[in-house]
Amino acid sequence: MLLLFLSCVVFLIDQAVKFGIVHSLYEGEVISVVSQFFDITYIRNTGGAWGLFQNATGLLFLASLIFLGAFFVYLRKHPPKKKLEVICYSLLIGGILGNAFDRLVHQYVIDYLSFTIFDYHFPIFNFADMAIVGGLILMLVDMIGSEIYERRNQKR
Repeated sequence: MLLLFLSCVVFLIDQAVKFGIVHSLYEGEVISVVSQFFDITYIRNTGGAWGLFQNATGLLFLASLIFLGAFFVYLRKHPPKKKLEVICYSLLIGGILGNAFDRLVHQYVIDYLSFTIFDYHFPIFNFADMAIVGGLILMLVDMIGSEIYERRNQKR
């Protein structure tokens, strides 16, 4: 139940921020937050991360549904045992749902976070993207930590 609740929270935060962006900025508008580092830039992304699969909204939406379906089948057989797993899975599910909802309703994803780091202009992204990447990083950290813990206990 906590997994569903947290997934909904992530989804609702994502959609609330996107609603604010769409109703506060015009497409392409840039608001500098930290000069030459961080801007709010409203764009409509018809592709995936790093501009891959441009104009493949339907394919990306279908891929999201397939992944979520497979993930829910996995969760039925292997429910999360730790709170960290619940958090990881909630971030992933909420983020994927946020971007999938955009693709279904708008035919594009609303992106707005723009960073320039050491003269590299990072691709513009959104809260859902951060949730997905954050969930994957936490999952990886948990897997590595669990592996280290198991190996230490086997040596005893």
